[in-house]
Amino acid sequence: MLEELNEAMEGAEVDEFGLSLLGTAIDKAGECRQILTERLTDLDAFERRNTRLADRLSREVISSRMRPFIEGVHGFNRMVRDISKSLGKEVKFEIRGKDTKVDRDILDKIEAPLNHMVRNALDHGLETPEERLAAGKPAEGRLLLEAVHNSGMLSIIVKDDGRGVDQEALRKKIVARGMVSEQMATDLSESELLDFLFLPSFSTREQVSEISGRGVGLDVVHSTMQEMRGVLHATSTLGEGMRIHLQLPLSLSTIRALMIDVGGESYAVPLARIERTMMVPRDQLKIMEGRQYVIVDEASIGLLQAHRESLFCESLFWASSPSKQQKLHATVYACGAPTVLRTLRNHLFAALHNSLSDSTPT
Repeated sequence: MLEELNEAMEGAEVDEFGLSLLGTAIDKAGECRQILTERLTDLDAFERRNTRLADRLSREVISSRMRPFIEGVHGFNRMVRDISKSLGKEVKFEIRGKDTKVDRDILDKIEAPLNHMVRNALDHGLETPEERLAAGKPAEGRLLLEAVHNSGMLSIIVKDDGRGVDQEALRKKIVARGMVSEQMATDLSESELLDFLFLPSFSTREQVSEISGRGVGLDVVHSTMQEMRGVLHATSTLGEGMRIHLQLPLSLSTIRALMIDVGGESYAVPLARIERTMMVPRDQLKIMEGRQYVIVDEASIGLLQAHRESLFCESLFWASSPSKQQKLHATVYACGAPTVLRTLRNHLFAALHNSLSDSTPT
């Protein structure tokens, strides 16, 4: 502004004193700009140092709570050996990722669910040597328990090569128990169907087993995962086995989150609820019955304007369409605008946001 004033005064009649004052003001303004630039540089450096210190402190706090995965499952080898012997089954049990670091609270809470999943695989999943040979399989069954760090999360997998789940029999079971109508059961995807195995008091067997049915069903796995902000996904092929994938945060003491901006307000979405990011072309946005939808993996997901709706209102999910891939959690960029895809009660919805930022410890 002072430079503009100086230019405007060129040619005007101004005494030397006025010009001197103007020159002094311009010099002082330049000095102030220089000082301000230096202070801003110092503030930026201070912010970077504090961020590094906060990150370091967060890592050290998390590291101090970590324990090897094997500490929580050290008795599983003997358990598998004893149970397989009592059932007359031959089982090769393998634990991978023994040294994978796990938060001690998670390790304590996950031991019982893992114990039951292993027992369930031994009792319900793996066949006897005679049954396996008749099915063209090796007499010895395989059971895998694996723990790995994947994309900032803890992944635990329990996998067997047993008989798998008869999905048609399961479909008939849930219809017979009045849990869904016959038409709804026909429309259920594999993922939706297998979710019934994790409901309270649900079993595919009529009689309780001493091995895996001691009053603790697979529902304890589901409830524990919810308590620890985790995600559970099961897949199965008849005659080939079953795979259960547990995805958990690395620590319960901190939450890594994706920061989003909605109408000038910041929100944090836990990374445990986010699976991937992608770019969605404009032609994948559709209008059906007056509602916007985004097409993700050939599934129609209801699209909401986040600044108009509450992200955490459960009723919003009932307005969206259930997806065949109900376990999908994703962050979607639609037409240049960030869109977060989330789930609640097995329904998906997507919401447009003003901006997204990198995940940070919270």
